[in-house]
Amino acid sequence: MADAKALYRSFLTHLRRLPDPHLWRVLVPPYKALLRSASVPVPPPADAAGAESSRAAARQARRLNRARDQLAEVGMAVACHPHALARLLDKAYAQRGRVRWELLSSMTPTFPPPRLSPLPAPLAPLAPPTPAVSETVPRARAAPPPSAARREALRAWRRAWTGVGVPLVLRADAGATAWEHTGVLDGLRALAGVDERPRPRDLPTYAHLPPALQRVFPRRPAHRAHAQLHPHPRPRPASTRRNPATWRRPRVLSPRLLRRAYARLLAKLVFVRPAPATGRQGASGQPGMAPADDARARTWVKDTRPPALARPRRALARADETDWVRAHA
Repeated sequence: MADAKALYRSFLTHLRRLPDPHLWRVLVPPYKALLRSASVPVPPPADAAGAESSRAAARQARRLNRARDQLAEVGMAVACHPHALARLLDKAYAQRGRVRWELLSSMTPTFPPPRLSPLPAPLAPLAPPTPAVSETVPRARAAPPPSAARREALRAWRRAWTGVGVPLVLRADAGATAWEHTGVLDGLRALAGVDERPRPRDLPTYAHLPPALQRVFPRRPAHRAHAQLHPHPRPRPASTRRNPATWRRPRVLSPRLLRRAYARLLAKLVFVRPAPATGRQGASGQPGMAPADDARARTWVKDTRPPALARPRRALARADETDWVRAHA
């Protein structure tokens, strides 16, 4: 129990360097639940239940190790290794990991999706491109066997679900991703420096924090560069054999570095919108718009601008301005 409390305090101490309410709302509750499941007292082994007690102790040890790994990820992000910070933001904003699959589950009628089921209509424009077929090697058979076709269909299905882009919000007439009314896009724009940045507790995502986290959330933004809390040790060379150039000397976690990290995340987000249906009359009486009931059944197209947001009033940093214009032109 003492180890779980120490891990939780260290986790919150690291996160205070990142005053993002959405980051706290997504990362802290699952980490707290993991520590609670790892700190349940295990009864002493008896003659009859010795094997079960040993298995329970092994499960708790694995959960504690998982909690230490997650703490190490946050520690690397605030150390600060820029690639670790970018990966942490990707996990919190549904670009990879558990949160991405949770957002996908809210946009699909059944989850996990049945085998070989197509992508939902809102996600179809964001599917990864089909790899080109190479004809350099001649086929051994004139027609492939049915088993090869089934394997190829299964590979395509897995590639579509693992590589599809996930929009953070959908438009009002198209359904919900459970993040529409949390202010996640407005908060992300403020943290990226696109809009004027308020105090951390004035961000629109702060109101959706649990009351216990609202009490410990930082009040003031970081106006200066922080020194490292605990310099994260460099991993063993065997762990970075594929990417040795990634693990360089850590940088200082400055407000400018945070703004640039959020700006890069904002520039690569994807959005979709329902395509106007020609020759139809919607609920509002205007031709070309389908009613809201069948919005998911309509054709969707990729949107180049976030829904209900105007163009940025202030330019991003010089290094990120080109990416922003290319993504939101």
